[in-house]
Amino acid sequence: MRFDRNLLLVGLVLLGSARAFAADLPSPNAQTVEEAAPAGQPYWSFTAGTYLWAAGMSGDVGQFDLPPVSVESSFSDILKHLDFGAMLVAELRYGDFGLFNDFMYIKLSGENATPNGIVADSVSVDSESVTYTAAGEYRLIDDASGSLDLLAGARIWSVDTDISFSGGAFDGLTFSEGDTWVDALAGFKGRYNINSEWYLSGWAMAGGGSSDYMWDLWGGVGYQVNDKFSALIGYRASGVNYDNGDGFVFDVVQQGPVIGAIYRF
Repeated sequence: MRFDRNLLLVGLVLLGSARAFAADLPSPNAQTVEEAAPAGQPYWSFTAGTYLWAAGMSGDVGQFDLPPVSVESSFSDILKHLDFGAMLVAELRYGDFGLFNDFMYIKLSGENATPNGIVADSVSVDSESVTYTAAGEYRLIDDASGSLDLLAGARIWSVDTDISFSGGAFDGLTFSEGDTWVDALAGFKGRYNINSEWYLSGWAMAGGGSSDYMWDLWGGVGYQVNDKFSALIGYRASGVNYDNGDGFVFDVVQQGPVIGAIYRF
C-alpha cells in the first residue's frame, strides 16, 4: 500500500526524537566528594541523577518499507509530541573500578489530518523508545587535579512505532513496526578540577556492531554544591548509522545543551 509522504514524516520524526533525549550524563569524580578512605584502601561510592538533553536532530530515518526521509527537527519541535519521559543515570564504584548505567524511556505521539480524507480523515503516530547503556570503567588517573577513566560496554536501543488510521477507507487500521539492536562502545571519560567547587567534565566514545557506527561527545561545567550534590551544564553531540536491511533506517546526528543534577549516596 502507498502512504502519503507528509503523513509518514510525522512518524519518522517521532521515531528519531525518541533517541534525542537519550543522554548519558557523566557522573562526578568521586575525589572531591568522597570522605577520605584509609591509605591504600579502596572505597565504595554510588552516585545517581537525572538529566535533560535539549537536542535537535538531523539525518535520514525510515520504516514501513518506505524510502528514508530527511528530517531536521529542533528540540521545541520534539517537545510538542512528548507524552512521558524518564531519564536516569547511576554509577557504582569500588576503588579504580566502576559500573556506569544509563536508562531512558520516552513516549511520544502525534496526529495529522490527511489532505483529502479519502484514505483516512487523520493518522496518529505513537512511539515508545527504551535506551540502556552499561559500561565498565577503569580509572587510569586519579589525583588532586582530576581523573581519567577508560570505558567499555554496550548500548541497547529498542523502538516501537504504531500508525493508526481514523475515518475513510482505512478506518480502524493500525500498522506497527519496531526494532531492537545492540552496539559495543569504548572511550574515555574525564574530569578536571578547577577548584574545590567548579570542575570540567567530558567524554569521547565510539563503537558499533548492529549499527555501522556510533559516536558520542560531551563537554561541560559542573558545580559541587556540597559533598552530596552537584549540578552540570554542557553540550553533547551524538551520531549513529543503523540500517537493518528490512526497511528500518536510523542515520542521524543529535546535538544540543545538557542540564542535570547528581546526588551521592
